[in-house]
Amino acid sequence: MAPGSRAGPYYAPFIYSGHRYASTFQSAEGLANNLLSAKQKTRPEHKARVKRVMDALAKANLEQADLDWAAPILNQRNDKKLTELVEELILGAGEIGTMLLDAAPQLPQEAATARARVSHPGQGGPNVYHRYWIGEALTWVVRVLVLAQLGVPLDSLSRQASQKASFQEVLTRLKTGGAPPRPSKFPSYHHGRCPVNHRTRQAAERCRNRWTPPGIDVRSGSNLDPAARGTAMMLM
Repeated sequence: MAPGSRAGPYYAPFIYSGHRYASTFQSAEGLANNLLSAKQKTRPEHKARVKRVMDALAKANLEQADLDWAAPILNQRNDKKLTELVEELILGAGEIGTMLLDAAPQLPQEAATARARVSHPGQGGPNVYHRYWIGEALTWVVRVLVLAQLGVPLDSLSRQASQKASFQEVLTRLKTGGAPPRPSKFPSYHHGRCPVNHRTRQAAERCRNRWTPPGIDVRSGSNLDPAARGTAMMLM
């Protein structure tokens, strides 16, 4: 069966990567809503802020109808921006969160923008390849925080995760904006479920990573998605 034929004539190769990122981001967002406060200020602080703004508007001699329109809107707007929530979640993952933000200071903004582009397609935002690595960064954050909620010490978790080759690969890709790496003059070995450039065949065989980047045909080792170009499959 030809690739994509099971989806019929309306098959679009970008659907999987888009849905995959949306699921990853929604998991991170849901976790943030459970672990963090989604409000910018406490209720008394927000009430005082709204009063200050309304007093200033009243002194500007606006019509009462305008004040009546503004008051309920201001009262309801106490939510954190999505980028703020994502940044707090990343920092909450300890050492790996700090490392991720050092590698990509705009990660929270890029993650939120990528989510918006998946939900409402349009121009701008991270490309498909970069979006994939943003999703991998969020996956590491969620993984560490969920295990921490199950009782595993966060410091130990974060320290061990930061030493993983697959996490180091995420940092490298984020630093380069998700661009495919330049071909190396040194040999590297890959297996079908790992993005790491292993220096020996034995290292690739020992690797425990078990996931596949988008656009990779694990059976033939060919790149089906131009966004994933540069990821070679030498070991199955």
